[in-house]
Amino acid sequence: MDALATGTAGRLESELSDPVTKEEAARLLGISLGSVYDSLRRFTAARDAGDVHAMRKNIPCLHRGGALQEDGSTKGGRYIVPRDAFIRWYASAGLEDDLIERLYGEEASP
Repeated sequence: MDALATGTAGRLESELSDPVTKEEAARLLGISLGSVYDSLRRFTAARDAGDVHAMRKNIPCLHRGGALQEDGSTKGGRYIVPRDAFIRWYASAGLEDDLIERLYGEEASP
């Protein structure tokens, strides 16, 4: 976070919990809690599909647990929003390729 430790990113680092709660994300983005969960589900689906472009449009998260459905989707589980990834996404309006690779492995980066 050294390069982002000033301005908005620095302020967010001191204000947000780690991991970022869904309520904090909703408040900061000015959207409903349901919209936050929709974004987290879209990010997870995009990550699973290897769609980096779609990943950049949604709140970055890790998904743990849940039950695999017949259509291949996962229902339930826990979405975790790492503070550093959220701040980088928020400050840059999208995830950087190196961050995607560090979080999700080489297969997720272009």
